[in-house]
Amino acid sequence: MESDMGNLTFIGGALSADQTSILITGTDEPSDVGMQIQIFDNSVQVATATVDSSGDWNATVATSASGADVYTAQFTANGNVNDSNGLVVERSASATFDGYNPVAQLTGSGDVLSIASPNAIVTAGGNGQNATTTDLIQQFFTSAHIYRLNPNTLTVLDNSRVDVWMDFFTATLGNNDNYGVAGYAESVVVNGAGDNVWIAKNEENSITSVNGWNSIDLHVTVLDGTRANVEGNAISVAIGNSDNCGTYGTGNTIAAHGIGDGVWAGGNGQDAAITDFVDGTGSTGLVVTELNGSRIDVTGDGVTAYLGFSQDNFGIYGSAETVIAAPGPISSQTLYNINIWIGGNGQNAAMTDQAYVGAPNSLTSNLTVLDNSRVDVSGWDVATTIGNNDNFGAYGLVQSVVATGTGDNIWIGGNGVNAAADTVTLQHGGNVTLLDSSWVSVAGQGAAVQLGVGDTLNLAGTGEDVTFGQQIGSATLAGFDTSDQVTLQKSSFGSQAAGFDYWAYLMGHATAAGGDTTITLDANDSIVLKGVTLSAANQSQFHFA
Repeated sequence: MESDMGNLTFIGGALSADQTSILITGTDEPSDVGMQIQIFDNSVQVATATVDSSGDWNATVATSASGADVYTAQFTANGNVNDSNGLVVERSASATFDGYNPVAQLTGSGDVLSIASPNAIVTAGGNGQNATTTDLIQQFFTSAHIYRLNPNTLTVLDNSRVDVWMDFFTATLGNNDNYGVAGYAESVVVNGAGDNVWIAKNEENSITSVNGWNSIDLHVTVLDGTRANVEGNAISVAIGNSDNCGTYGTGNTIAAHGIGDGVWAGGNGQDAAITDFVDGTGSTGLVVTELNGSRIDVTGDGVTAYLGFSQDNFGIYGSAETVIAAPGPISSQTLYNINIWIGGNGQNAAMTDQAYVGAPNSLTSNLTVLDNSRVDVSGWDVATTIGNNDNFGAYGLVQSVVATGTGDNIWIGGNGVNAAADTVTLQHGGNVTLLDSSWVSVAGQGAAVQLGVGDTLNLAGTGEDVTFGQQIGSATLAGFDTSDQVTLQKSSFGSQAAGFDYWAYLMGHATAAGGDTTITLDANDSIVLKGVTLSAANQSQFHFA
């Protein structure tokens, strides 16, 4: 008869001071039913067990008053002696497995299990979620290669407190467990409710993963210098310093109040009913990366955020924020359906929030600036809506700005006079400043527009007040009607004596052609009034300051 000795199992908790015996079980093959198994303790036979119809056997054996018991199981078939691996049970409330395929069931409190073999199958707990003394499972020797090929597994019983300090270990939690893990390439599966998981420092490029898809009210704490991934819904994650932590799911919350952390979040859908939330209050150097197709909100100061390339809704509130949703000017990547909400730093904040959005050939991205904020955006094809009392700068190509509130100041341009025009719509007036060499269309009532050097300005509203700086360059003004005003700097005319007639000088240097009027102040400065004939020029509309 040929047979292979199966698992040798220790059942029970840590050895109590007065414990005199333990239960040892094992497995064989069902075909060996009735076979006698001899059990030895330190080479002395202490019991005999019989294989039942399922291939299982068990025996209660005595324990030593002190020191360690080394149990082995043995049977003889066809003259061949077959031995099990050794199981070491110590009076010091611990058990050590040294062999292959060991199985342990620890059901007491303060148990210590050292594993020096692969493919261990362990069940532990029963000590209470907030037990004074944790159960501990630890690696018996330092080489982890054998565990990589043959990882160990753990099942944590309900209402337990267990810590694991091993590499390549997979744990499954029940309900109301407190579980701590440290090591290389750990994995935690949470199938219950009310669990707390602590993840301690792991090695560089090692990730401890938490599968919380079947969890309820799961809390995960990532200790300093750790890399972790957490998956599931409505999970609360707290991270320390110098951590890299990713979350994937819906309604997850990450508290990042430390230094030098990196957070990846998303996977909940752009229009998810519940947003993922990253609380970076008090953090330093926090970097947040949003996955494609996600909805995330972030708070904190000095946060740098990287968005995906499509289907993202992203909100960030704080000061000195940087949001990057652009693959770069030489990339062929198309950016589309990106929506960003930003601000909350104060209209005259010492440090502006910044957004870099878009890429060549990208579709329009949407930016919303919160009330009382200072924000700059640069990039391509960005449609921005600003509220009340905002200071907003837009630099790039095909920028569109709609100011729905009052008290706003807008700086815009950088697209070049031959590019497609940037547009500004002021629903309740406001101040607009054009950057040099820009082409901008301004619509609305009562806009105050300050031109730079060499700008083209289209006016599409009424009652606009246009101011030129001392240096004008080659400027073009279109849509100038009888409700608009122009202010020119006296310094643009050079040094003039008191009583100089600026209007007469202006008309003396004006020429008409094709229904337009060109005013040439000097070799470097000229203004073209598109659609305005020389005879229609009205002195009351021109002011000199």
